[in-house]
Amino acid sequence: MKTRFLGFVLASLTVASLGEVASPPSDALRLELDDRGGVKTLRVGSSAFEAGRTPMGLFVRDGVVGKLLPAALGVGHDRATDFPEARLRVTAHVEIRSDHLLVTGIVEDTRRTEDRSADVVFRLPFAPATWWGSISETIPPSATPKTTKKRQQDDLPEGAGVLEKIERGGLAQDFMPVACVTTPDERAGLALAIPPDSPCRFRFAHLREPGCLELQFLFGLSQAAPEEFKGRAPFRFVIYSVDGRWGLRDALRRYQAMYAGVFQRRTQASGLWLVSLPSLKNVTDPENYAFWQATRLAETPLAIKMGMEVYPYTIVGQREIGYIKQKVTSYDDVMSVLARKPEATRKSRYTWEEVKPLVESSGLRDANGKLVYRLRQTEWAGNSVSFPVNPSPYLPTSDAVPTVASHTFAEVERALRDHPELHGFYVDSLAMWGSYENYRRDHFAAVRAPLAHDARGHVCLPNWMPHVDYLRELHRRIGTRLVFANGARPGRAFCAFELDILGMEPSPRDLESRTQIDFLRSVAGPKPAVCLLDYPEEGLSRPQAEEYIQRFVALGLAPEMRRVPWPRYKERDADLYARFLPVCRRLDRAGWQPVTHATATGDVWIERFGTRPPNLYFTLYNPKPAPVETRLSLDRDALAIGANVSLREIVENQAMSDLVLPPHTLRVIHVNNEN
Repeated sequence: MKTRFLGFVLASLTVASLGEVASPPSDALRLELDDRGGVKTLRVGSSAFEAGRTPMGLFVRDGVVGKLLPAALGVGHDRATDFPEARLRVTAHVEIRSDHLLVTGIVEDTRRTEDRSADVVFRLPFAPATWWGSISETIPPSATPKTTKKRQQDDLPEGAGVLEKIERGGLAQDFMPVACVTTPDERAGLALAIPPDSPCRFRFAHLREPGCLELQFLFGLSQAAPEEFKGRAPFRFVIYSVDGRWGLRDALRRYQAMYAGVFQRRTQASGLWLVSLPSLKNVTDPENYAFWQATRLAETPLAIKMGMEVYPYTIVGQREIGYIKQKVTSYDDVMSVLARKPEATRKSRYTWEEVKPLVESSGLRDANGKLVYRLRQTEWAGNSVSFPVNPSPYLPTSDAVPTVASHTFAEVERALRDHPELHGFYVDSLAMWGSYENYRRDHFAAVRAPLAHDARGHVCLPNWMPHVDYLRELHRRIGTRLVFANGARPGRAFCAFELDILGMEPSPRDLESRTQIDFLRSVAGPKPAVCLLDYPEEGLSRPQAEEYIQRFVALGLAPEMRRVPWPRYKERDADLYARFLPVCRRLDRAGWQPVTHATATGDVWIERFGTRPPNLYFTLYNPKPAPVETRLSLDRDALAIGANVSLREIVENQAMSDLVLPPHTLRVIHVNNEN
């Protein structure tokens, strides 16, 4: 069997001639393909990983339980593989780029009749391996991984349709489009990643048997899709080596460099997220706030005078009929409320006359064709029916048939006409309303990304996908203005990549886990990431506030909290914000760097912000309930800093020495040039 070699060194890529044997440098990656277009050997630096008896490379699966069928990869040109029995065709090739290999392909349904599911799978040999679940979690090959169970359709509340639940834990994840494994000796590392402009449903995993890093694309193929996606699904992903010491952190660093435009910071504003309150005149500490989620645009001049950027509130993932007087408990009740205007106890944000046609044009449908809804009791809409809706700007629309996208863009245009000084727009609830599946086939024609399938193999449109389309179109319409949104949670990476300011509403549970904040920090890169803590009715204790603020500032996340009624806890916690918010701003403006090039003893968190003195900082946070002694060690060569720098701890404003961190406490080290 003949073998084809593909290889690259980070500085420049080279293609080895047939049968050539080379000893590449430590950061080189070489892929060896056999004459059938499968992967024979992967070489990362001096480490080689053989396919062995189990085939590696590209595959397709017919349905959710079908066998993996091997497909060929071309080198520099497409290579097609037909599967007559499955009535599928896969065409794909790999290209050498300056710092990665790019695989591009398409899977097609040659049957071209009914809807169907088809997964594209790519496997690279790499074992034994340490799996990087996040920037703070690794699972070595000797460890037994814990798994999480996904929510099934039968577990859902009435009217919910199908709700997404991310997979986390074990040796798999389906929410971050970058995955990484490293060798246990940290000599080599490998990353697979999906470009930020290629939204799709995916799953990464490390399979200890047969010993490979795997990427799955979960595609739905439908003849109802537009021509580009009619019975077909294009796919793209990149392969690159990473520093085995830094794993996913280096994978993120390189990913952000590959797609630098996505991670460009477009505002120098830095500070807290301000939500609704009686009036801006009630804000006694405007210097703490940077981004106003505005609901009273008449106060826009005052907000700007106070130094805030102004982002009018919009929501595109739902429309609701609120303050309903009658009791609503069933699907028939919901249909009755939608068909005939119900009696209301007070006025809602949108009238029934506005909501009804939007639900008819943009409402989601479940697998049985029923309208998807959610019954709620909220402080802003009382007894209400919320309808998840498709915000795609590509749904057919007219004056007689408005869509949620056209309805919201009309709001945007009115706001800009009245207030051209606006800095941009705020979009609410990407996480909640993007979590629904949509089986409405007439909506399939509006997709601009491949359709997906559910656990049963039914073709569907995850509602976060048209949110991506909406955010892109919003950017196009508002020009140089910015987009700020809430809901940058696991599962919303492709939405997050379209944002300029990333928002998230954590809960006290996030004081126990890094899942949410690791994700937010990873997808934001150097862009502002702001948080609004949502706590239970009984309130938030002072120790919880202290832990929240320091824990989140440790990752450069601006830590505001809900203040209902305004100004709840303002006076109590004023000293905390006076102490930590100036530090948070310095970190934020310096910019988060995934690779720290530093270590700290004592199992404390460590993050780096900035690249060179005087804008170089390290955060050290003790997440434990007991004091920890720690020592910071810097890799001066990697950081390109000499001996003529000074280190000072800026929270307590003291000279740097070995530190004893009290429980749940943050310290920040500033690296400065000596005078």
